[in-house]
Amino acid sequence: MKKAREIVQYFNKSTQATKKLKDQQQESSLAKYSGQPKNILQDVRTRWWSTYRMLKRLRYLREAISHYVVDNPQDSDLVNLTPEEWRVCHQVEVTLQTMAFWQRILEGEKYVTGSLVPLAIFTIRQSFVQVIASAGSDQFVKKLTRILLNDFDRRYHPTTDGKLIYTSNVEVGFGNRYTHIHPCFFKAAFLDPRTHHYLKKILTVANFNQVCCSILYAVCNHLETHFLIISFQH
Repeated sequence: MKKAREIVQYFNKSTQATKKLKDQQQESSLAKYSGQPKNILQDVRTRWWSTYRMLKRLRYLREAISHYVVDNPQDSDLVNLTPEEWRVCHQVEVTLQTMAFWQRILEGEKYVTGSLVPLAIFTIRQSFVQVIASAGSDQFVKKLTRILLNDFDRRYHPTTDGKLIYTSNVEVGFGNRYTHIHPCFFKAAFLDPRTHHYLKKILTVANFNQVCCSILYAVCNHLETHFLIISFQH
């Protein structure tokens, strides 16, 4: 990752190098470079999915970057990745793909996002488990993914088989973070037609029934209050 960022910074600091990289794409016979030439993308610490985006763009530009390195042997500031390092970067990209997808979805401003939170967390965790279980995953990538998975489990405390846990209690722990997913997100997911049918798959039967009961209880209380107001008015 350090070497990948150094490649990105090299092109970002030089307009001439960037122009040559675009020229490499336009002169290439590869079909993927037939459209508008693309720039390098820099990841940003405050934009979590940007690391995935950076790696994806690097992989797209791999051949152009390799040709640039060959055509400019005098430039010692640019060191290309080895085939093994390119492979590892691709696997890291795959590891981050699901998380990047959901992070972008949850940043949306023109649609409801709260109800998507439980499904996002469950799906991201499942993607980590799949990377670790894959025979094709490099050991370095598996180590990184276990770190991500352990962090997820410390935040959300899933069951042993990876299902989410619903609790009506709202507790705050380390870093002023909720120790579980906030119960309102589960209620929102239950009421949202986009996510309702997923809840049975990502919750235990007991937890799913708890969500149902909590919503029914809230509805009954609302109706009771409504009828009391009407009775008082009459």
